[in-house]
Amino acid sequence: NWIKGAENTPLNSLLLCLKDMLDFDEHKILKKIKIPCLFIEGEKDFKTPRYIAVNMHKKIKNSEIYFIKDATHDTNIQNAKKINKIIEKFVVNI
Repeated sequence: NWIKGAENTPLNSLLLCLKDMLDFDEHKILKKIKIPCLFIEGEKDFKTPRYIAVNMHKKIKNSEIYFIKDATHDTNIQNAKKINKIIEKFVVNI
């Protein structure tokens, strides 16, 4: 679990990591991506708001996006079978 990892990480390292995450501007990179990309988002994901996933999807030319009904940020755990089917369909069509 990530909390145990954080407990063993020096505070300065955690703060620098958080700063880099806040300063990161994905818009500079997204348009450069030329390979197929798949976004799977929980409909009720409040950690990564829907508009962020939609904006990323729009900036990557060859991308697909799926929203899992009633799912949260850990949709891959809650909806493993559904996620696996989406991934399989995506990979087969590449």
